[in-house]
Amino acid sequence: MSYTIMSPVKGYTGNAEFGSGPIAFNDGEATVDDLHSGVRAYMDKHGYTVEEHAAGPFDPSAHSVKEVRAHIDGLDDSDPEKRDAEILRVVEAEQAGKARKSVLDILDADPAGDKDGDQSGGDDDASGSENDH
Repeated sequence: MSYTIMSPVKGYTGNAEFGSGPIAFNDGEATVDDLHSGVRAYMDKHGYTVEEHAAGPFDPSAHSVKEVRAHIDGLDDSDPEKRDAEILRVVEAEQAGKARKSVLDILDADPAGDKDGDQSGGDDDASGSENDH
């Protein structure tokens, strides 16, 4: 993910110091590969415009639980097949990566994400075994 940041000061050229380090602006614009969520919140509050540019498919391991939820919540409902495919892809990426229970719970709770059953690999049936059937 990369970010284009527009300064609230039109045409600003120079370094702006933030908690995560300086960001170099040229004619009011800067591009960074990473943007700490606290710096992003500060920028939003102080008139900066931040545009996100995805480098490829959404990678849940590169995002916080809140950002994964926002990605899933922001999927287009007008094409349920495409939405379901993206949720499944994110589930598989999370399972292959960090496998955070909190993320898998979010994805499992999504009606489209629950289409194929328990995505987290957990035990859902009352008998205590997934293999009793």
